Amino acid sequence: MKRSSAFAAYLMLCVAISGCSSGASKSFEVSAPEYASLVELTRAADLVVTGVVANTLGNEVDEGSDGSGGGVPVVFYSLKVRDVLKGTAGVTLVLNWLDTSEVSADYQSPLAVGSEVLLYLDRVSHDDAPGIDSYDTTYVALSGDVGTFDVTAGTARARSTVVESVDGKSVAVGTERFLSFPITAAAEVAGAKG
Repeated sequence: MKRSSAFAAYLMLCVAISGCSSGASKSFEVSAPEYASLVELTRAADLVVTGVVANTLGNEVDEGSDGSGGGVPVVFYSLKVRDVLKGTAGVTLVLNWLDTSEVSADYQSPLAVGSEVLLYLDRVSHDDAPGIDSYDTTYVALSGDVGTFDVTAGTARARSTVVESVDGKSVAVGTERFLSFPITAAAEVAGAKG
């Protein structure tokens, strides 16, 4: 069974939250792999897609494999896939996202319904995450915001300052703190026609 780095970070998130006391809002830190380039993200991802966040499907608390409580609040989104740059995907995907209305973390910021995104995803089956009951298969962004890019007019903008380059060689320069690039650059790195 494949246990990717994104899923390992998700498990660490479960452990971190399960140690928190109950309350309206939990706060925690997550240690996740850092990918400094699109090349590294592409290698690690099961799936690379662009799409539009169609709607919120619901919420759940992932109680983990033992159901001991103190789990991770997650929200599920439907993503209408626009382009598949790596892997195979249907017309829609179910995204498994940290419910930031319930917990606070720098790891992952919320998605907005109607927004266009470029995502580097890890496939998570029910066997990988037995604490999730709503769906047999979901997708999580590699290292949260590191694998999530907002798209506007064909340009992707990183949500994390960790990603510094497209190709792993040239580092972004200038006053822009977050890497921006045309979607076609992501397609070229993934080997997709774009």
